[in-house]
Amino acid sequence: MSSFVGMSRTVLDYGGRTMTTNVPHQIHLEESEMPTQWYNVVPDLPTAPPPPLHPGTHEPAGPDDFAPLFPMALIEQEMTPERYIDIPGEVLDVYRLWRPSPLFRAHRLEKLLDTPARIYYKYEGVSPAGSQHGV
Repeated sequence: MSSFVGMSRTVLDYGGRTMTTNVPHQIHLEESEMPTQWYNVVPDLPTAPPPPLHPGTHEPAGPDDFAPLFPMALIEQEMTPERYIDIPGEVLDVYRLWRPSPLFRAHRLEKLLDTPARIYYKYEGVSPAGSQHGV
């Protein structure tokens, strides 16, 4: 079962009434709650972002232009119009070694941006793939 570390905060509900709620700073998922799909934000944008441009021709780049640099599965994943993308089993196996990493709520950033959005980030420095320092 998920758990979180947080604080109590008094907030206004949608009816303008005050209520006390727990506001998490950290969210810890159980391994069984790990996502099995990545979310692609592009289908939910009001307009699609412009395509990447080929550095030599300055024309829109296609999958073949990226083939010398990336595996085709990664290119297809990057260019898909699908909202959800299944995470490959091999990747999930590696994720399970150091995950689930806790999510941290960026309360001060939300306040600075004056946004109703909830912003979370993950600290990946504890996993070998996320660490920028040698051992």
